[in-house]
Amino acid sequence: MLNSEEQAQFAQLQALYIDSLPGKKAELHSALEQVRTAPDEGLRALKVQAHRIAGSGGGYGFPELSELARALELQIIAQLERQPLSIEPIEQALEQLLTLMDRLYQQRQSNEC
Repeated sequence: MLNSEEQAQFAQLQALYIDSLPGKKAELHSALEQVRTAPDEGLRALKVQAHRIAGSGGGYGFPELSELARALELQIIAQLERQPLSIEPIEQALEQLLTLMDRLYQQRQSNEC
């Protein structure tokens, strides 16, 4: 159990993590665009981004973020094994992740006011 000082420090770390979400979203969007022009390379880039978020989200106290990022990563792995590639399931998984990222960021912004 964290004492009050540790809780305050963890809350600061969470805030910093949430503040990084717009940059993470931009990286995800960029990787998705790359999928459209260079599918294999783009999928690998998107998978790396999803994997990073899946690993970090839970550590910062956002398990749902990790779960959705992991679901995206698994969808990408499944699509890499298919021919022809179907981008729709990836886009759906990505949209769920982006929606949660937006919600977390907006909550943080409204708590600052």
